[in-house]
Amino acid sequence: MAQNPHHTEVALGRPLVGKTGMMMESKFFPNAGLTREDVSVGNTYRCLYQGGKELPPVDSSIAYAAMIHCAQAHFRLPSGTRVIVAQGDYAARVLTGTDDSTSWRGYVKPLIGYGLEIGTPWAPGAHDIPVLITMHLARLFREPKYMLPVKHDWTKIPRLLRRTWPRVPPKFVDQPPHPWPQRFAFDTEFPNNLGPGDTMMHRFSMSWGVNDGETCVVESDDVVQPRLVGRPHVITQYAPADIYRLARVVGIAPRDLWSTFLIEDTMVKHATLHADHPHDLNFLGSIWASINRWKHLAEENPQLYAGCDALGTLEVDMGLEREFEADPISARVYREIDQPAHRVFVEAQRAGIATDPQRITEVVEILRHATTEAHHRAQAAVGWPMNVGSATQVGHQLYTIEGIKKPRGIR
Repeated sequence: MAQNPHHTEVALGRPLVGKTGMMMESKFFPNAGLTREDVSVGNTYRCLYQGGKELPPVDSSIAYAAMIHCAQAHFRLPSGTRVIVAQGDYAARVLTGTDDSTSWRGYVKPLIGYGLEIGTPWAPGAHDIPVLITMHLARLFREPKYMLPVKHDWTKIPRLLRRTWPRVPPKFVDQPPHPWPQRFAFDTEFPNNLGPGDTMMHRFSMSWGVNDGETCVVESDDVVQPRLVGRPHVITQYAPADIYRLARVVGIAPRDLWSTFLIEDTMVKHATLHADHPHDLNFLGSIWASINRWKHLAEENPQLYAGCDALGTLEVDMGLEREFEADPISARVYREIDQPAHRVFVEAQRAGIATDPQRITEVVEILRHATTEAHHRAQAAVGWPMNVGSATQVGHQLYTIEGIKKPRGIR
């Protein structure tokens, strides 16, 4: 399901037959092993809004009212439906209840009334109807950098049909193995109000495999003093947040971390391969994790959340290593440049930057004075008490009064 018809669709009386529909058939159906004849396609809205202008915000009352009207009047679930693809916020909201298609891109939710989510990463059963949430394909004309992850979303459809993805999370244990594995992902959960260098934490989790009993969640801030063999690889997602707590767990001085472990960071690896993409674990998990989205469970089930963070980090690293095998030039950049520089970055993060508080106070006052002066100058220039901090008021002055042409994408 897509968003709303445009003039081509209205003229022909069929959905998704314009540029977006052509791209869907030529570039995305093949990734899913589909043809147009295999599927039923439609739009969230059945008509143009205000003659074809952009739709109202997805969380507005008018958008929701029109959405419900179109669904009640026109939506009929085809017999035998097994998977639905929701393109963008509007389709995601009417089909699943969420309007946050960005953070759910690449993951699945149950079709309203055809599945039940509980406090665990959802895995559809044989009789559930999963909704795969992805970007509206028209967005790719404006942001082509997302072509690769969206194509990856569509490759999940055969696995969804076979119910081999997403899987139920494996069972976690409460203690690490002995000796510690040679390669493992490590993650920590800690209070939000810590000062620089503070290593206090609620729990840590580590994953060394993808099966039951190969991920542990430890509810402790105590020193574990594990038995180590050789120099294990430890995989982190943003190392500055975790590795000094790893030193606390292992019972070594922070300066000994780099000689005790070979430390790698999935964010740095991904940035080497795809610099223009987001690098957070929610995004990376949408590409490589075997389980469904879990980042919304931080408060509802913090232990499971921690275990999924470790497992997700491990699976992301496995996917990144496969990409390095296919892209040896990027692998060399990471091994010879980015990874050595990473240690410098992490240590600089811990050391911080020396500052002069008095000078900072002086500069803040200078900037505050300059801001006030600029505000007064702007009001004098336009002749009315415009708030230059208001995008609405500034936009009215520029585009309505001054007649400046709006840049593309500005409402």
